[in-house]
Order: sequence, then C-alpha cells, then structure tokens
Amino acid sequence: MSAILSIVVPFCNVEHYLDECLESIATQTLSDIEVFLVDDGSTDNSAVIAKARVARDSRFQLIQQENRGPGLARNAGLDRVAGRYLTFADGDDIVPAGAYEALVGSLESTGSDLACGAVRRLSAGKEVPSWLHDKALPPAVRRTHVRHHPQLLRDRTVWNKVYRRSFWESRGFRFPAGIYEDVALAVAAHVHAETVDVLDDVVYLWRRRDRGELSTTQNRAELGNLRARFDALEELRAVVAAHLPELLPGLDTQILEADVMIAVEAVTSMQQDEREAALDRVRPFLAAAGVDQLMALPVADRVKLYLARHHRVDALREVFGLEREGLPTVKGVRKGVFRPKLYLTYPFFGDRKVKVPARLYEVDEELELHTRVDRACWEEGGLVIEGFAYIDRLEMTDPGSSELRLELRNAKTADVIELTSERIARPDVTARAGHAAVCYDWSGFRARSSFGDRLLRRPGNWELWVTVESHGLQRSSRVSGPVHGHVDVWLDSDLRMRVPPRTRGQRFQIRMSTPVAVVDRAVAGASGFELSCRIGSRSGGAAEVVLSGAGDLSIPVELDAEGAFDVVIPYESLLRDPHGDDPRWEIVVAAGGASSRLASPDGVAARWITPSGAELAVEVTRYGFLVATWRETRPIVDTLEWDAEGRLVLSGEHVQDARPERLLVCRRRSTESRTVPLEWEGARFRARLAVAQLPSQGGELPLASGLWDLLMEVEDGVVPLRVGPTTIGSLSEYHVAGTHDFCVTSQEGEALALRSRVALGPDERGRYAQRLLRERTGSLPLKRDLVLFDSYEGRQFSCNPRAVFEELRRRDVGAELVWVSRDGQFATPEGAEVVMKGSRRHHEVRSSAGLVVSNWSQREIPGKPAGQLYMQTWHGTPLKRLGYDLKVTPFRRAETFKWIKEDVPLWDFLVSPSAFATTIMRRAYDYGGEVLEVGYPRNDLLKAADREERAQTVRRRLGIEPGKKVVLYAPTWRDDQHVWASGSSTWSSTSSAPGRRWGTTTSSSCAPITW
Repeated sequence: MSAILSIVVPFCNVEHYLDECLESIATQTLSDIEVFLVDDGSTDNSAVIAKARVARDSRFQLIQQENRGPGLARNAGLDRVAGRYLTFADGDDIVPAGAYEALVGSLESTGSDLACGAVRRLSAGKEVPSWLHDKALPPAVRRTHVRHHPQLLRDRTVWNKVYRRSFWESRGFRFPAGIYEDVALAVAAHVHAETVDVLDDVVYLWRRRDRGELSTTQNRAELGNLRARFDALEELRAVVAAHLPELLPGLDTQILEADVMIAVEAVTSMQQDEREAALDRVRPFLAAAGVDQLMALPVADRVKLYLARHHRVDALREVFGLEREGLPTVKGVRKGVFRPKLYLTYPFFGDRKVKVPARLYEVDEELELHTRVDRACWEEGGLVIEGFAYIDRLEMTDPGSSELRLELRNAKTADVIELTSERIARPDVTARAGHAAVCYDWSGFRARSSFGDRLLRRPGNWELWVTVESHGLQRSSRVSGPVHGHVDVWLDSDLRMRVPPRTRGQRFQIRMSTPVAVVDRAVAGASGFELSCRIGSRSGGAAEVVLSGAGDLSIPVELDAEGAFDVVIPYESLLRDPHGDDPRWEIVVAAGGASSRLASPDGVAARWITPSGAELAVEVTRYGFLVATWRETRPIVDTLEWDAEGRLVLSGEHVQDARPERLLVCRRRSTESRTVPLEWEGARFRARLAVAQLPSQGGELPLASGLWDLLMEVEDGVVPLRVGPTTIGSLSEYHVAGTHDFCVTSQEGEALALRSRVALGPDERGRYAQRLLRERTGSLPLKRDLVLFDSYEGRQFSCNPRAVFEELRRRDVGAELVWVSRDGQFATPEGAEVVMKGSRRHHEVRSSAGLVVSNWSQREIPGKPAGQLYMQTWHGTPLKRLGYDLKVTPFRRAETFKWIKEDVPLWDFLVSPSAFATTIMRRAYDYGGEVLEVGYPRNDLLKAADREERAQTVRRRLGIEPGKKVVLYAPTWRDDQHVWASGSSTWSSTSSAPGRRWGTTTSSSCAPITW
C-alpha cells in the first residue's frame, strides 16, 4: 500500500547539514511517508550519510546521479513517487515537527490542491524571519486562491507546501534545468490550483549556510546567479500574463521592490564588464516600471532604481554605503511656496549634477510613528505615565514643532478617555534613534490619571493611544511598554488597577478588575501552603478551591459571614505527579455555580523546598493571579539597592546546603567574567558589586559595556539568580557609577542581569550629539604640546602608541599626554589623562592636539584640523594580504575600503618595522607619504634593561611557575576568512566551476518576454 505522503529530497555537498535534515523528516508526527533522497553528484560525505539513513529506515530510498542541478534531481525523485500527496525538502534545511501532519491534514479536510505554510530562516542556529516569505502569505485561510490574495505571487518556493499528487501530475509539472528552477513552477501551481490552503504554522526552516558551499540565494550577487534569477522571473511573468493578467501590475511591483533591488545592489560590487551585463539583464524590468509603480515604493528604492536605470553606479555605491551607516543625514523637510510638499533628504536630493527628479523624494506613508511608554508609577493617588512619540525623520526640536494627544481606549466597549499631558525633554530619544541630522528632544510626554472618570473605574482593559501631528503629517498608534515600572493598586476594597511590566505584543495596558476571589496571605506551613482568602460577593456557605494544570486537585472549604476562608494546599498533592519542564497549577475558587481565579496583590508568595531539593511555590503571575508551581531550586534575590559608595548591593535566599564563596558576573557573547565575594547568614546571602572597579587581570576596572549575567556556583555548575519585577523596581533605570551607567534587568523570565554602558551626557550620546560636538569643537586652536594616544580605537593601553607614550614620559618633554578609552578597560597610566571616546573632552582633545599617535584608524571622528600631525604606527607584520591587496583574492569579504579612503590621506607619518613591510603597506594602503622605517617601538622592550623583570612580573600575574616553558599562539584572521554579505564588498568574487555548486550554472529554459 502506498504511503500517504511522498517526499523528494535532492542534495549536493551538504554533509554538515544532511543528517539533521533527514532526522527532522524521519521524526515527523506524520509517519506514513516515503522519502526519495537524490544525490546530485556529491563529492563530500553526503552520500555516506544518506546510505546510513536508508539502511536503518525502510521509508527512505537513495537515488544517485551525476551532477545535473537541483531541478533535474527533483525530477529523478518525481519519477518514483506513489503517495497521495507530494512535497519537497532541500538537504540542508529542517522540517519542524508536525509540519507535514498540519499540511496534509488541511488538504484532507478541504480538498484543496495545495497547502502552504510559513517559513523561517535558520541562521547561525537561530530562527529569524525569512525576507522572501514575510509578505508572501495572508493570515490563515482555507480554500482560497492567488486571485483573492495576490501576495501569494511572492510564494515562490516548493518546499513549504504539500501538493495533491493528482493535481501535480494533471498539470504535467516538471522542473527545468539550472537554478531558481522552482520559482515559476511554484507560482504556476498557485495559478492553476482550484483552491489553496494557507496555514499560519511554520512548516519549514530554510538554512543560511555557515559551512561548506554557499547556497543559491547566498550567491545571489554573482552575475550567473543574477541572470538565472531573471530568466526564471520572465517565465513566472509569462505564466501570470497568460492566465491572470489583471495581477501583472502587482507582480511587476513585487519584482521591482525585491528582485530588481537585489540586482541593483549586486551591481555595485561587480567589475565593469559584469556590471554592464547585469544592468542589461534587468533593463527590461526597469524600463517597464511606470511612474505609479515607482511612487508606490519607498523613497530609497525609487532613487536607487532611477540611478540604476541611468547607469549611475558610483552614485549607487554612495547610496548603499550611506544606508549601511544608517542614513545619518536624512531628514524630512517641507518645501514649496503655494503647495508645499514633504521630502526626504535622501542622497542627491537637490543635487544639480546628478539630477534625480525631486518628485522621487516625496514622502508620506513610509514615515512611521515610533512610540513607547518608558515608565509607569503610582504617585500621590494617581497613575503617572511617561514616554515618547515621534514620526520617523521629522524633527521635534521644541514643544511647538509638533502636536501630541493621548487617549485611553477600551477595545471591547469602544469607550475613549482623553488624557491631559505635558511635553518633556527627552534627548535620550534622539540618541537612541541614531540619526545625525534629526532631533527628537521634545518627543517626550508625561500624563497623569487620578481615576476619577467613571468609565475608567469599570472592569476592562484600557490601551494607550497617541496621535502626533508634525510637518503636516498625522500618525496615530497604540503605545507599547512599559519598560520601567510595575503598578498594582487597589483603588478600593473591590477595584484593582494593574499595569503589568510585560504584556502580550508589548502593549501598554491598564487593567481594571473587580476580583471575586482574593488571597491576602500565603505562607509555607508544615504540611502545605496556608492561604487566607476571601470572596467579596458571598457570605457563608460551601466553596471549593480547584488547582488545575499539571494534575488536578480539589479542596472543599467553608466561607464565614464575611466570605473569608482559609485553605491548606498539601505539598504531597503537588508532588504526586508533576510533569513538564515547569509544572504549574492555576488556583480557582468555585462557589454557587460560578468560579473565579484567585487574584493576588504583589508580594503574596511562599515557597517550600522538597526533600529532594526541588522547589514548590505559590506566586503571582504577571497578570495578577496566584499560581502554584514546581521547579528546580534557584537562589532568589529579594532586595536590590545602590549604596553610597556606588556599589550594587543585592541580597536574597538560597535554601540549598551549599554556600558558594563567590558570585560570578559573566558578560554575554564573551568569555569575560568577574567574581564577587558572597556573605552568608544561614540561608541568606549578600553580595556587594563595586561595578565601577571590579578586580580583573587589568586591575580594578568597570564592567565593560554590554549585558552581564549574575550566576551562583552550585554542585553541578552555575545557576542564574532569580528576581521578580517588583524587586527590580526603579533600579531598572540607569545609575551612574564612575565612568559607566548601570541598570538592573531580568532576562529569559526572571534571571537577574546587569546592563552597562559608557556614561555619556545628554549632549554627548548618539549621532546627533556627536555631530554637534564635532561642529562646535572643530575650530579650537591647536596645542603643539598636546599629544593624543589611541590604541585599537580606544580598546587598549598597548602596542606602539604605548611605547611612544612611555618614552615621551621617560624623557619628560613637558607635553600634555592624553589617552582615549572606548570603554574604560584600562587603568589611567601614570602621567596621563584618560578621556572616554565620544565625550566632549575627547572631541576637544581630538581637535586641538598637535600630535595624534594611533595604531589603527580614526574613522569614527573623520578629518583633522590644519597643522595637526597624525602618526600611524600600525600594529603587525603583513604576512597576509591587507587593504587593496585583498582585491585579488577569490573570496568575498564583508569588509569595505571606506576607512582606507578616508583615513590614509590624513597620515603624516607611517611607522614601518622593515623594508619588507614598507613595500607591502605602501601598495596595500595606496600610501605615498613619509615612512619611518625604524622598527616598531613596541619591540624595544625586548632589548630593554628591565626586560627580565617585566617577564617575571607577567609570569606572576598569570600564575606561571618559574622555569615553565611558555608558547604564545596569537593567530590573526586569514585571507580566506570572510563574512558573506550581498553587495557589501567593493569587488567581485571569483565563481567556482559551474555545475558542481548549485547556484553557479546559468542555463535556463525560460522564454524571453517582449517589452
């Protein structure tokens, strides 16, 4: 008997991923499958992996052939299929559990010809949105068609679908040779199907390869790949023109904003001959674009397409370069006398040389409203709400530059309450936005509600909405948040107001409720949790406390005349059969035929440690209800405060017998860690974190910028400290300690963490403030006796700049010596001043120093004042390719040459370690200035009189025994190390031989279209 589902899996040289792919198929909840593995001439171990799977699972069969490409490989599998339904998977991807059962089940119930589902990309082990599918699928709908949902024309892959095989074969579908072989076919299936099912489920994980050969889409910037893509698009367009011509305008717009834009970016990284060939290939699509289609696109895309259409490749490169920098100079401006219009000052706006039509810069719908509540708190009998709201790229330099209105809306009743608000200055919003040309300083608001409005005192959920009018535009939106604050107030005995710290979709909500059942007290007794509760609407009689979730439990209770009752929840009942990773029970009170969840004020909680060391607890959820839960025991922090010495003092309880001596403070995405002593009194612990000067190998230094986890060592490793939102409280706002700001936060639920950043002022933080500082300090007088040192862009006190500094200090030349520090990660050297990178003082020194000594670029503060000397010491011997020499490598790097073009012309001297290095560095950096071929100053210590003493000091610091041989291995990056990024490099890569790697062939069976 035939399987219900046939699966065709072509593969070629995917040994790193194939087994994971096949395992995801083998373990599908739909087990009645047949799988045809088609080896398309693999030269790695892929075939071995496939044979091993076939040997242990009879549902899998292997077909082997010479390399012919993915389309013909799929056809080889199609010749064998016999299932009622048909699907495809690529050998490097993953099919989520239950995907095939959901797709087949939908077809079984609706009778549609195909069912499709959502796709996520798998990148570096993480699931991220798929750019190709994000706009392709409408919300879940059964028995529909592409004519009703034209966005399905974007759904151009065959592996996120299951087809009815009788439909597939009735249309005679076969894959063409070459790549992008499924684009036209996938859309043709949508066009010819009677009906289609669309599922919300994620049914496919599409991998971005980080090992082995790159996939077709990862090679999309290559000329052959680009040609094949547009061949397939022409065939796709022909299918739509023949059967659904009314959808052609929409399809052409889709192709413009996606495929043509990919080609336009790829052109900027090609050599002249390839560039012209690529532009010729997309010219029909550019020429066919009407004005209405063009104006439907964002301003950025309009400008790029115009430049591509007129072969202005240098201008295109400039545009893409500015985009990678976040378009720092773009803002909205209103121009015109009689009928003023709003324009975006995108690159070349008003440029009389490039002459991009001004109409292409007109803007309206694409400017989004950004808004959030940052803080909510209860003050003097009222709820105070603080946040911000601004329209992207439109300045808010003073309160009169815009209008802002706030209102509360009840989505269920449609009631609206207007709030009185005041404008407040928020320079931090300008800094966070990252726009060098736009100020949002007056985007802040502060509103207050005393809950006197009778509507607001009714049960229900209220959402905050904001309307902003600026530069002739109006935007309204629901507000997200809050980031800081957690409010839980009983306005009277039976009316509760809550602002949860986190809500679904991150919306700001005021939740008004009149809880029927309330718990006032919870303690861990001898045999169970002892709760004191009340039901406000009843007096006397019987009731029942029901725990439902990880095993149900019912406990009868008696109400007194006030509706109060006590109940004991036995520990043994909760321990009897806990299941799942985090067993949880909702607590419900049933009386008089009605039931209500047990509401709880914040702070009502209790826990009990089982004999095995696990933890039973009753606690309040973010929604304000009491639950019982079972979990592994972890240390709990219940008190946090900053003391007068700038230390973060935390204390809490850990009921396990172990008493670790130290707390671990570990930086995310790094191997860096610090330790802090723990003080114990019984089960209580306390730690005092001197966050501005914690001991490290480099001395007592502040915690570097980033997120730091707080961990406690236990017998089987480390566990995070737990903390609740009410404990964090106002500490979630930044606190200045030394050179850094710190704030307390919780991660992954309740794991305590600390966030650090350099303590810059409101007039120093962000691109806008940095631009103003450069302008205001750029004309300071030069000080010949002021020397600025910079090692690895402020990261270290090291290398050649340090050697020069120490020699100047030894000679006591009378100069003012200043070091720049990016993150405060070295101690202040004796005889020097340290300035934080980006601070006002740094800008002042950078602009007035007579000499700058650096071993890397000064790209973050471009240019230099007249008369300033810039000594570039560099930092290594070029035993690999550097700079422009990387053009000749067969590898595509994500690095660009922008810094070389901007920084090298500013060098007055280049220090070289040897004649060998001089020749290479002159060529690699196109440097024609003065070279000091004197050897690296940093190497002088190898001949210094105190070199042995220094060596012994280093050994002692590292804990290396006397006489122990030490081998220093300090690898650098290699010529073939790369991070692939389409169009981000400034030279073209060399393709491997066609046919072997999917994505390099250029053959296509697509017929041309007459435009």
